[in-house]
Amino acid sequence: MNSIEAEILAAHYFLNVLKKYQVGEIRPFELCKIFNNIEAGFMGAPRNLDSKIVYSPSWLGNLYDACDWCDETWTHDNSPHLLIEVEKQIHNIKNWLTNPVLNNSDFDSNSI
Repeated sequence: MNSIEAEILAAHYFLNVLKKYQVGEIRPFELCKIFNNIEAGFMGAPRNLDSKIVYSPSWLGNLYDACDWCDETWTHDNSPHLLIEVEKQIHNIKNWLTNPVLNNSDFDSNSI
């Protein structure tokens, strides 16, 4: 599996997580923990980049800021800003997945 395949799989997975958050199946702390794990996985992945460059997929959006200081006391009711970012994030991921560059790759994103 190459890095673009891994990104596509992760984006699809995270899109499902975000949709579950929207309907209340996932708590804010769980969402932010999943986001953190995905982000850390991509930032620590080996790439052929200068060591001073930190890679973060564009489809991860601004959830880093929205999840800042998140803890187990956060609820859907007391963190409405997170739902706003989740909605933006869903749109962002859908746009990224429909990118013509991805559609022309050897990887078939429809098989996911």
